[in-house]
Amino acid sequence: MDIKAYLSDKRVIVCIIILVILIMTFFFVVQCDREEEQEEETLPTTVKTPQKRELPEPTQKTFCGDDVCEAEEVDSCPTDCPVACTDNDDCSGGKECSPKGICIPARDVLEETEQFLYERIDSLEEHATQVLDSITDVQNFLEYRKSQMSDEDYEELEDEVDEFYDETESNIIGITDATNMLTGDITDLTTVTIKDFFTELLELRETYREIREDVGKNRAVFFAQINKAAGIEGPDLVISNVVFETFDNTYDGTFSITIKNIGNEDIDDSFETTVRLSVDHDSVDTCTEQIDELNDLVEEKIECTFALGSYYERLEKEEEAGIDVQLDIEVDADEEIKELNEDNNDFIWDDEWTLKFFQS
Repeated sequence: MDIKAYLSDKRVIVCIIILVILIMTFFFVVQCDREEEQEEETLPTTVKTPQKRELPEPTQKTFCGDDVCEAEEVDSCPTDCPVACTDNDDCSGGKECSPKGICIPARDVLEETEQFLYERIDSLEEHATQVLDSITDVQNFLEYRKSQMSDEDYEELEDEVDEFYDETESNIIGITDATNMLTGDITDLTTVTIKDFFTELLELRETYREIREDVGKNRAVFFAQINKAAGIEGPDLVISNVVFETFDNTYDGTFSITIKNIGNEDIDDSFETTVRLSVDHDSVDTCTEQIDELNDLVEEKIECTFALGSYYERLEKEEEAGIDVQLDIEVDADEEIKELNEDNNDFIWDDEWTLKFFQS
């Protein structure tokens, strides 16, 4: 036996076996890959297709912002817009007219009214008692000039001034007594009686304004009589009256101030009057007006206009129920005129404004 031929045949057989194994391995690997691809295709997906959501219809509500609807426009106003009112007839939907002139839920009216009235009554009493200070100034000036007039003239004037003081004080006491009675009635208020209560309070405030105006005019008259009785010559300037008026747009207001020369000499030189406006005790603006000349016992008016829109808006937006207003007026502010009495050139006018006052 040829050994070389035998070994050569064995190597051929081994090679064939190896080749077969390789071919089978290849087919096995290919088959496995296919099975894995099929398994991946049959697995459920973990990514969900987003579903389309139905969006709500956009709201049609229009916010009111800083506006206030008038009562006649309420049907066309945004639902969140406060409605201005003068009485309950202007309100609807279970609302009633509040002291601030805005429709609010009826259950809140009494609580708001109670606080509002206490504040208004205290303010009225404070202003009313200050009126007597103007008459006290006259009494002091009369005492100062006593040595320059006859006893008869002094006693006559003293009686007149004291009588006027007593009369004014009696009227002031009448106001304070009435306000004290109103204070006692506040807790018994109902939404039905609020309107009558307010009517009475406004009448008392108007009475106070009439007293203040009367005191201003008589103050000027008394000073003139004292000068005459003392027999001294010279001019004398005083404030005899102050009137306030708002314009239709409520954003400006004018103070008309009456200045009178109560002396017995003409004033031929010009002089200035300063008017300082204060709101809630803070000085906000100053006006200066000039008068060129003023004869004895003659009066002249000056006007000062101030922008008041921001204060009206504070009341309209219910930020405040009322504001305290004061005018500090000084005639002949630069002391250009030599007068018989230099102590009566200053005058203080004060008041309280509410939304109803602006709208009246």
